[in-house]
Amino acid sequence: MQRPWPSLLLAAFLAAPSLLAETVLMKAKVPNAAIPQGEVRLVRRGGEAVVQTCLQTRFPGRVFAKISGSERENWPGSAEMETYVGTLAEALDHYRQLPAGSMLLIDFVAGPEGNRVDFLFPPAPVWRSLPLSADYVRKNQEHILADSFGKQANEAIAALRTLHANGESHGE
Repeated sequence: MQRPWPSLLLAAFLAAPSLLAETVLMKAKVPNAAIPQGEVRLVRRGGEAVVQTCLQTRFPGRVFAKISGSERENWPGSAEMETYVGTLAEALDHYRQLPAGSMLLIDFVAGPEGNRVDFLFPPAPVWRSLPLSADYVRKNQEHILADSFGKQANEAIAALRTLHANGESHGE
């Protein structure tokens, strides 16, 4: 006699998103579609809301200048900003030493396990992870979407806020 519980577990598994599942909800070329140097993605990863910047650029110095300038404007005097900008500089120095075609991922992650910025060089695992405040991570998520999505910025920010409201980012 076969027990019904395995099929119930399978149905529950299929109905619920996997904790490790990653779904790209929106994406935009940066700085624009005409001269892309990367892509910004709004991602749902399990229980986390992620704004991911994928850089594949020949101009890491320009990328650093743009990002660090925005950070200093948005977060004057912030210790978290200084930590992030310092780690970004190190990551871009490392990126410069990699073969052409390599990628740097910068993930602003808000989730039930906390808030952080992860730096990755695929296919390697996380290179560096910075635990940061929910305020810093969430506001930066919105700034990045606003800067990257042009006419779709409001839609992207609304989707991010929906992820936050639906519990994808309870961590404080």
